[in-house]
Amino acid sequence: MLSPIFESHASKIIPVDINDPSLAFYSPLWYPTSQAIGGVIESGTGTMANTPLTLVVGANTVTATGAGTFFVTMPEGGSVASDGATVTGSPVTITASTRTSVTLEGTGTFTCTVSNVFRSMDSNRHAVAVIGALWRPDGRLYDGADDNILVAADAALENLASFTILIWAKYRVADFGEVNPFLISRQTGSNHLLFYVGASAPHPITFFRVTDGTDMTAASDGEMVHDTWYFIKATMSTLLVPKIFVDEVEVSYSLQTTGTGNLSDDSGSTTYIGDSISSNRCADAIYGEIWIYNKEVSTGLSSQVRAATAWRYQ
Repeated sequence: MLSPIFESHASKIIPVDINDPSLAFYSPLWYPTSQAIGGVIESGTGTMANTPLTLVVGANTVTATGAGTFFVTMPEGGSVASDGATVTGSPVTITASTRTSVTLEGTGTFTCTVSNVFRSMDSNRHAVAVIGALWRPDGRLYDGADDNILVAADAALENLASFTILIWAKYRVADFGEVNPFLISRQTGSNHLLFYVGASAPHPITFFRVTDGTDMTAASDGEMVHDTWYFIKATMSTLLVPKIFVDEVEVSYSLQTTGTGNLSDDSGSTTYIGDSISSNRCADAIYGEIWIYNKEVSTGLSSQVRAATAWRYQ
């Protein structure tokens, strides 16, 4: 059993019930497994100056002093490829948490690339790939160009009924040019779910979901300025009514259209946070914690989440 002190500290780090079956995705501000983990390479019949050798996230240049086999372990997978020396079957894919033997045909350098992947803190434990989006104490920094984190298609994230998105966001500039940058999108060849802000401050917010009838759309008036943290909530009811809230206050709408017909099937769609599949739709922003629920979250629950986490975003 955890000590009362640790339990109290843990409740501040993870302020929600991560075993709630309706919580489809939760990216915390920080948790040991919310950061990508490196790996290790060990000599087999091949030799290195030091063995085992710790690998960091990203590309590692390793020097072999003797040809032969090496054993590579990467908690979230990656690859081993030829560089100055030849790796048999290059590039060799390293399966997550599987100790894999690779063979070097000579001496010299080769490259071990550890995937930049972390695990979400909901019960689904999604593998979340990071492209740019550097972690910092108050959230992940998105560069305004092409940074994102993405979650592979998963049945838990198929929004075929009511759902809610909660996100802490702070925009760092007043004008994004001509682009309306995404917060979150789910896309394959077409747009299934779009949640984005307007290019110029005060930034409006748009929340959009495709149906086979009239698409569900909510668009707010100007809501947000830069250099200020906001707690943003977007919900869709079972009747396909969209709503947007900023700091728990429902926005005034320039457009609010209830969807009709059936929701488009978004199975097979990747969830993008930040830049999207169409590229160059990323804000210069910091995004903190993110929650996606497969239900219409009540004001009581979202207010509780906001109150429990607001101290992080000052």
